[in-house]
Amino acid sequence: MKEKYLIEGMSCTACSSSIERILRKIDGVTTANVNLIAKMLYIEYDDTKLSSDIIISKIEKAGFGASKYNESSNKKTIKEIKEYKLNGKFPSVKTRLIVSFSLLIPLMYVSMGHMINLPLPSFMSMNNSPLIFSLTELILSTPILIVNRKFFVNGYKGIVHKTFNMDTLISLGSLTSYLFGIVEIILISIGLKTNNQELVNKYVSNLYFDSSAMILSLITIGKAFEEKAKYKTISAIESLKSLAPSKVNIMVDGIEKEENIENLKVGDLVIIKAGEFIPVDGIIEKGYSYIDDSSITGESIPKFKNTGDEVLSASINTDGYIIVKALKVGNDTTLSKIINSLRDAGLTKPKIQLLADKISSIFVPVVMILSLITFILWISITKDFEESLFHTVQVLVISCPCALGLATPVAVTVSIGSSAKSGILIKDASVFEELNKTDVVIFDKTGTLTEGNLVVDNIVPFNITLTELIDITKSIEIYSNHPISKAILNINDKYEKIEFDHFENIPGKGIKATKDNECYIVGNKELIIESKIDLDKKEDVISSFEKTGESIIYVGKEKELIGLFIIKDKVKDTSFEGIKLLKEKNIYTALLSGDSFKISNEVKDELKIDIAYDSVLPMDKERIVREVRDTNKRVVFVGDGINDSPALESANVGIAVGNAKDIAIESADVILLKNDIREVNNLIDLSHRTVKIIKENLLWAFIYNLVCIPIAAGALSFIGFNLTPMIASLFMSISSLVVVSNALRLNRRKRKWNMN
Repeated sequence: MKEKYLIEGMSCTACSSSIERILRKIDGVTTANVNLIAKMLYIEYDDTKLSSDIIISKIEKAGFGASKYNESSNKKTIKEIKEYKLNGKFPSVKTRLIVSFSLLIPLMYVSMGHMINLPLPSFMSMNNSPLIFSLTELILSTPILIVNRKFFVNGYKGIVHKTFNMDTLISLGSLTSYLFGIVEIILISIGLKTNNQELVNKYVSNLYFDSSAMILSLITIGKAFEEKAKYKTISAIESLKSLAPSKVNIMVDGIEKEENIENLKVGDLVIIKAGEFIPVDGIIEKGYSYIDDSSITGESIPKFKNTGDEVLSASINTDGYIIVKALKVGNDTTLSKIINSLRDAGLTKPKIQLLADKISSIFVPVVMILSLITFILWISITKDFEESLFHTVQVLVISCPCALGLATPVAVTVSIGSSAKSGILIKDASVFEELNKTDVVIFDKTGTLTEGNLVVDNIVPFNITLTELIDITKSIEIYSNHPISKAILNINDKYEKIEFDHFENIPGKGIKATKDNECYIVGNKELIIESKIDLDKKEDVISSFEKTGESIIYVGKEKELIGLFIIKDKVKDTSFEGIKLLKEKNIYTALLSGDSFKISNEVKDELKIDIAYDSVLPMDKERIVREVRDTNKRVVFVGDGINDSPALESANVGIAVGNAKDIAIESADVILLKNDIREVNNLIDLSHRTVKIIKENLLWAFIYNLVCIPIAAGALSFIGFNLTPMIASLFMSISSLVVVSNALRLNRRKRKWNMN
């Protein structure tokens, strides 16, 4: 069984890693992945051994909250992130910021104002009234700790359940400073009673209340910006849901009726007026219009759709009145599948993230041990408890597993959201690493590199005008539903229709028609030969077209050949640039086709593809992909049909183009909604940028901790350089912001080419 859960109480990757570690140890659990940004757990388990209650219980025992995922709870989570409300049990981040800084400003004035000669009433001054001065700091700092108690609660849970997290470090640093401040007040009181002015002066000038409050306030600022950045990346995906209207109009027994969208059924006739969104996947039953599907495919130019044409959910009917017969509703629509796939993609992890998770899982306890060692070393060398505590608190505060934990998921989430806006649906986050090292791209031919629809490539009249040949042929083919007939009928809209007396459809060969006792024949070579039409004088022309592998439709009148229609599956204009862009990256290209050697190699030569495989069956495609992979090459397969599914599954990355069949889409890792192979190049470029951003983030996180922890421990004290806990907490917040901001740069990258 596969399920999703919303997780509460996570503050860093150490939290998500601990949940995964706990769940994976349970008998019956196959997969357990936690997305820190989306605060979501994806778990696959044997429901004969486990239940949802047991899973939730295990998570709660680890110190976190859990609930089954559903649409309403997801909307609540998105709303909370937007409002910077991280957990319903605690005040919102906005409230915490207001309270914290309303009290922090006067606290800093009282505690540090004397350093720049700011005036204070004599009854509050450090020299005249040291006890009141100290108690004022205590009174101002205490509400800040109370309103930010989330850190202490989660930190305590982390210690109790041995799932140490970022809040563990923050709470230890802040609480230690606060409690030592209380001890200092007691020592000041003792000094005043015993007239020990030296004792009073020592502690009144080194109170830690401001550090304790400042740590929490600065971390809260960082959390607010971090959550806002997370919301921006998540909302790019979630906002797609709002494209669907809540109510629609349907036609029931010829009467228009308003209905809730969740009540729609397959087969319902949905009325779509000008300017309205299309809420279902279906076929136009009546009417025609220009349809804007840019929200799904990214295409900026509306497409003309007529009766019988397919339309997708979340497209816009720009100017006409149409009635759409619903074929897919609710969670089966294209829009819903996109949203669900994007959510699931964030739950998969690239290999580079697994390394970061492993490091993060031991990072917090290591930092706690380092802080203890720091205290022991300083107390042993200096015998100064205050100095030892000073450096210990700095180590706890400046350490930042958040940056390490956010390095990969925030970059992946931004990339997935950015891709969705461009019509690229990424279903598995691991594709970024795979695409980053692409060696070979293998393409299916029909529908991927070619239009997938037969078109007339050439017309050759014999002893007749071109117009007369077209009029005769279209007047006969209008009575056929064969794809080749459609290609001929699509030559142009206008022709002079000829009324024939009699028609005879000859299955698999063509059509015969008579007019004024003259016989006309439109069909293949076999039918022409059977009809004893002379081809000898035209053999050179016919042979030249046969060599190319194109299909030839013959048109005869009585015993004379009067024309040829050359039919082919035309190569898409975008395929030329798509292959060229890949070749510029030194990526090897290959073509797989079920067509003949002649046709396959003509397309290969036309597009300058490196190699073509002809007459291949579906399992041959899978075998070829597997054989190339066995040579230690990273293989990307691009296809669009059901017969491509085995190859899509077998490739390192399977890419289905926009008109792909459902089975092909299910087998693919990526879906190109635009049916444009130039997007393969865009996707590879995006993978390069994403992996680069991830590496930059990880490098920053490692260097930050490598440099800052020793400094916080006092490594530079011998030259008189020391951090303060306040500066340490500021650096910690900035570290996470750097990682998030760096990842958001992925949103600002543009294509190197424009869609036509």
